[in-house]
Amino acid sequence: MGKRYVLTGGPGFGKSTLVNELAKKGFYAVPEAARILVEEDQKKPGYKIWKDLSETEIIDFQQRLLAKQLELEKIIPYDMDAFLDRSTIDNVAYFNLKRIRPSDNIVSEASNAKFDKVFLLEALSNYGSDAVRYESLSEAIEIEECAIRTYNSFRYDLVRVPSMPIEDRVKFVLDKI
Repeated sequence: MGKRYVLTGGPGFGKSTLVNELAKKGFYAVPEAARILVEEDQKKPGYKIWKDLSETEIIDFQQRLLAKQLELEKIIPYDMDAFLDRSTIDNVAYFNLKRIRPSDNIVSEASNAKFDKVFLLEALSNYGSDAVRYESLSEAIEIEECAIRTYNSFRYDLVRVPSMPIEDRVKFVLDKI
């Protein structure tokens, strides 16, 4: 079986850019499931941003997110090393962020997931938001801190990836695997 590496951190910290650059180096890239769902949801009438969702809507979104994440992970070629733009543990982190008890099935999937290494991308010096990632820098850092606590609670030691040009981040990550 190929190795599985996760990129986590706050929104807008360069995870998607890094996973795409690693794909150019021959690794399998799992895109961020949340971005896929949000982009789909934005096309629907009545769309609400994450921080405006009710507890019931958050739970529903997280269940859909879990299904999408598992769907994306299921198609990773068995013998290929893969980088994941977030994981099921990030689902638990977002529940923790909102102080909502995570659904048992999400905790179970996160507990059963096994990763060879988890990389924490630190905030970029040129942090910015986009149509999907609207959080301020302070909100993004709060999400990052929640991700750190959650991954640590699942017994993962995080490898911190500092803010640096993308080619240096690629080299840094490759040197750590």
